[in-house]
Amino acid sequence: CIRDRLIPLFILAGNKRRQRLADVQGNRLRRANKLAKKYLSEAKKQMGNKVLFYESLERALHNYLKAKLNIETSDFSKERIATLLSERSIQPQTVTEFITLLKSCEFARYTPTSTVTIKEDYKKAVSVISEIDKQIQRIIALAIAESNKKKNRSSKVFDLTPEAKILSNNFMSNKGQLPWPVEKGYITLRYGTVSYTH
Repeated sequence: CIRDRLIPLFILAGNKRRQRLADVQGNRLRRANKLAKKYLSEAKKQMGNKVLFYESLERALHNYLKAKLNIETSDFSKERIATLLSERSIQPQTVTEFITLLKSCEFARYTPTSTVTIKEDYKKAVSVISEIDKQIQRIIALAIAESNKKKNRSSKVFDLTPEAKILSNNFMSNKGQLPWPVEKGYITLRYGTVSYTH
């Protein structure tokens, strides 16, 4: 029966899916590569035209930084971009590779380049963007872990002032006796249904 043959396939597919979802590092790498390829798709289309390829590649690198790091890069020098990446804890080697790639985009428009060089620069761009993305994800994961540690260290119960303890012991008996939250105040409306007259 066909059903009997399909059940093991569904089980196998489900197991593979669970394994893939459990592979956190692999998932991060796949996401980083997907993001890099998204930004570099226009450059890849222009591989036959050197000038258009390097213009697209440079634009893709700038757009990636704008989107991922929420920074405006078009007005920045390479030194400023390097500083911004370093401030965000991107490893120095990756920053250097990124800046080298930007320089390569500028030089290649005005100097002769081969198809091999274009393909190598494209691969470098995918690699650098993926690496920056992995590092950002790692930094975020560390920050979340640190935040969770701090939350676990702090007490789960609020410390009440002596006055607040007295009030909270028997809240119902404090009706009309609660302290004002400000030094001067007045009641503008009472609790409940309010009718407005025009």
